Amino acid sequence: MSSQLKKRENVQRSAGQALLVKTLMAGVFKPARRLSEEEFKRVLEAGIEYSSGLFAIPFHDPDLDIGKAIAFLEQHVEGFTSDDARKIMEEWKRAEPSRELKRVVSEIAGVRVEKVDVSPFKHLQGELFKRGEISFRPVRLSSEEFERLRKRFRYLGDGWFAISVCGSEELRQALAKVLGEGNPVWTRTSLENIAEYCSLAEAEAEKFEKIKKTIREKHGVEPTHIEEERDYYVVKFPLLGTEKFKELAKIYKYKQGKFYIEKSGF
Repeated sequence: MSSQLKKRENVQRSAGQALLVKTLMAGVFKPARRLSEEEFKRVLEAGIEYSSGLFAIPFHDPDLDIGKAIAFLEQHVEGFTSDDARKIMEEWKRAEPSRELKRVVSEIAGVRVEKVDVSPFKHLQGELFKRGEISFRPVRLSSEEFERLRKRFRYLGDGWFAISVCGSEELRQALAKVLGEGNPVWTRTSLENIAEYCSLAEAEAEKFEKIKKTIREKHGVEPTHIEEERDYYVVKFPLLGTEKFKELAKIYKYKQGKFYIEKSGF
């Protein structure tokens, strides 16, 4: 049998056994056919995720065994070549800063983290940035885990928590690598900027602590949240009794669960 015929048979056999086929995006695949439940499970067990009809390598997952995933793809993707493996490894390397950041946040929080949002430090604005915080969303939590996290981190809603980057050198380093996009010079500059932002955030926190103290001493109840809006401090309180609510509503404008206190009073 000629070598060309052997090669053709090998390709045909590979195509028949294939579970996945390539797409134009590195690390993204379509099912080669309707997969059985067992075949679908095998793909997931290789660390490959499924969403909206496509399978994809989760490049930002710090728990992924990339060697195991590529070995699976070599066996079960139609026409998979060494060039495909090289492109996947290039994407894997590019995502390394993101994986490191997720790993650090996971270790600090004590739970697996699904996503980390660094946009406050990319855009240099917003309440989170002023506080020196980024946000993270854990994977599905038990009620006990959720309550434990709420005691340690500010809950933002929709499964997201805020975490300060200012109290952990390891977290600042990891964030700087993400912001620097793998460039050592940009990373070093980002780290210096983060230190400066944290100094501003600490000063901001001290200011709000003084405001909290003043309000507590004046009204006998401590705010749970304060933010700025033009000429006002917008203040939330814990659940107030009827008399205390009436007392505050006579002094300050009240709207949608918040009291508006003029800054000039401080």
